[in-house]
Amino acid sequence: MNENNYIELSNVSYKPGSISINNCINISGNVNIYYSEFIGNNLCMNRLINFYGQDKYKLNIKNSYFNGEYSCSGLNIDNGLEININESSFENFYSNESNDGGVIKITNSKSYINHCIFKNNLAINKGGSLYLKDNLEFEINYSDFYNTTSIFGGCVAYITAESDIKSVAKFKNIYQQDTGGYGNVIKEGGLILFLDGYASVDLENFKGKNFSNYYHGGRLLVLSAYSKINIS
Repeated sequence: MNENNYIELSNVSYKPGSISINNCINISGNVNIYYSEFIGNNLCMNRLINFYGQDKYKLNIKNSYFNGEYSCSGLNIDNGLEININESSFENFYSNESNDGGVIKITNSKSYINHCIFKNNLAINKGGSLYLKDNLEFEINYSDFYNTTSIFGGCVAYITAESDIKSVAKFKNIYQQDTGGYGNVIKEGGLILFLDGYASVDLENFKGKNFSNYYHGGRLLVLSAYSKINIS
C-alpha cells in the first residue's frame, strides 16, 4: 500500500494457479494497477478480476495488458466511486451464456475509459466487450474494438438502466472493425450497441467497417424499451 493508502500493483505478472475459483482475483479498496499483465484461463470460472467499490473506492488501471486465453471473461466492477482505465489492452476474452460482458461488466459506478484496445473478444450473452448497468457516469474515448462479438447483441456494448438513472453513457472517437462473420450470428442485432430499459447514449465520431450479420438485416444499433441515442 502506498502513501496515499492505495493498493498498488505495478509491474505485476499474474497467471492463475492450479485450483478453479469463481473469480481468480477478488479485490476491494483504492487500487492502482500500472504496467502489469494479467492472464486468465478456465480456472477463472466467472471473472479474471472482481472489484468491489462499495461506493467509496477507486480503481485506476494504466498501461496494462489483460488476456483471457479464450477461456474466461475479464473484469467485474461493482459500485466504484471512480474507475479510470487508460492505455490498456484487453484480448481473447470469452463469456458463456450465464455471464454478461465478454471483457468488462460495470454496475452502479462512475467510469472513464481512454485510449484502450479491445481485440478478439466473444460473449455468448449480452455485451461483446462491455456490459453497462445503472451507471452514474460512463465515458469511453479514443478506443478501438477489433473482432468483438456478442451472440445475443451489443458487440461493443450492451447498456441498460432503470428509470431513476439519469446519466448518459458517452462513446466518443470509437473505431470498430471485423464484427460478426465467421459463422457468428448476432441474434438480436446491435453489432455496435444494444440499448435497453431507460438507457441513454451519446455516440460521437464513430467509425467502423466489416460488419456481418445474417439476422434482422444486420441492425448496427438496437434501441429497446425506453432507451434513446444521440448520434453526432
